[in-house]
Amino acid sequence: MKTTYYGQSTFEIETGGIKTAVRSFYYHNTLAKHINVSQYQPDYILVSHGHGDHVADLIDIQKNSGAKVICIAEIADWLKQQRR
Repeated sequence: MKTTYYGQSTFEIETGGIKTAVRSFYYHNTLAKHINVSQYQPDYILVSHGHGDHVADLIDIQKNSGAKVICIAEIADWLKQQRR
């Protein structure tokens, strides 16, 4: 298992070739500015709630990677509305 910390409580866990992003705060995160969210390819994205620093890059990363988002119902409903 490999864990990579990107600052602002944003990190990635990789195990068995599966990448899981915890939070999606890269673009405005000083320690993660090197991450190109249009090319980032996690398999899963974990989101605990809808604060801006948790969902900032969520839509772009999910659309570009096809990652499954694991979240609470309110975030799932919000994501569905973004696709309209």
